[in-house]
Amino acid sequence: MKRTSVTLADLAKQLDLSAATVSRALNGFPEVNARTRARVEQAAARLGYRPNVSAKSLVKGLVGAIGLVPRKEEQGFIDPLLAEFLDGATAITAKRGLQLSLLAPTVNDEPAAYRPAIAGNVVDAFIVSSPDVTDSRVDELIRTGFPFVLHGRTMADQPYWSYDIDNYDGFLRAARLLQDYGHTRMAFLGGRANARFATDRLAGARDALAEKGLTLPDENIRHGEMTEDLGYQAGRHYLALRSVQRPTAFLCLNIYVAMGLMRAGRGYGLRCPDDFSIIVHDDRAPYLRAEFSDPPLTAVQSSIREAGVRVTELVMELLESPQAPPRQVVAPVELVLRASVARVSGDS
Repeated sequence: MKRTSVTLADLAKQLDLSAATVSRALNGFPEVNARTRARVEQAAARLGYRPNVSAKSLVKGLVGAIGLVPRKEEQGFIDPLLAEFLDGATAITAKRGLQLSLLAPTVNDEPAAYRPAIAGNVVDAFIVSSPDVTDSRVDELIRTGFPFVLHGRTMADQPYWSYDIDNYDGFLRAARLLQDYGHTRMAFLGGRANARFATDRLAGARDALAEKGLTLPDENIRHGEMTEDLGYQAGRHYLALRSVQRPTAFLCLNIYVAMGLMRAGRGYGLRCPDDFSIIVHDDRAPYLRAEFSDPPLTAVQSSIREAGVRVTELVMELLESPQAPPRQVVAPVELVLRASVARVSGDS
């Protein structure tokens, strides 16, 4: 006698839960409490439930692939953390028997990179990364109605699916921490001026300073691709100033920028934290973490690999329930105090 497969609906009925709750429990969504998740996982194992991606794809007319178009920076710099994000994403697609397709980017007309894949029906949905404050890629995908999940947030006329970290709150808390240590002159280093994550971090830092009647002047903001060279060139500029003018603390948008800043400081005989303090954003790549630096860096931190996991899980949810209202998930970040922050000396 042929054994009948257990469906998601069967599992939900057995547990007296909604199919949506069961699906979210199996996919690790945080709004499902630990007790319910454990109950669902135990029942799935006991009943032999396995998601049948191929069958779903056939029924829904899906091709079994998710597309991702990396942004091509004009200077040719490719974010080395992309591999970490992809590792998290493929951990989910591999479990589901899906493909993650990397598609060639364009520069002058970014939405053009998406059109052939949509017209050729080669992917079921897109992951869209590194959004600007207003983003033509998002606008076009909303206009066409093609499924996508945004890694980040942007301004758009209609709701959309997204996963982001709380960049604003992380840098609000970072700037408050620096103020607690007596810092009033800060500089902000890294990120394209129109990148949403950078504008959120900058807004957080500025609002923290405003709470004390202070400002972050434009001349203390250095935007650009987040490379070691940006940190080095910024350091050569700011650390060459007289001590009463130069910033006493730096908010670096990644660890590479901080590395360049510290290299510039050594050229002037200045060191962190004796002569200036640093707080970085740390994406928790296993080969590049704030605590590995000398000195260990105070960091706003959140795993880029985990972001890849969470974004891809949202894509799965979107494809499973295309009529569901779009969800925008904003995850908290950690602020970890280490040795790169010191109190301002009396003559600063």
